[in-house]
Amino acid sequence: MARIERHGPGGPCRLSVVIPSRDGVRGGNVTRLLEALRAGGFSPPTLLVSSAFAYGNVPEAEQPIPEERPLAPDDPYGASKAEMEKIGIELTRAGALPVIVARPFNHAGP
Repeated sequence: MARIERHGPGGPCRLSVVIPSRDGVRGGNVTRLLEALRAGGFSPPTLLVSSAFAYGNVPEAEQPIPEERPLAPDDPYGASKAEMEKIGIELTRAGALPVIVARPFNHAGP
């Protein structure tokens, strides 16, 4: 929080997180950062880079995957990305921060 108050971000933040815990995967680092921004009175447009892994394993017959498909992650990485998205969307809906979620797929190769 002190760094955020001292430097006052004025642009997008790129975030990535995988936080395993005893009771599952949590978006703890993302939550702390977004809450610190909000508590410090900052509201920069914030880009959260998720992953196609948030969808889980989708059968080939159901591909291409539409953006509206419900998230069903089946590994810790996908679960952390889905949780990160949820946190960002909740903060945007509450009017706390302008969050943009990108859910890219594999950029190169199979």
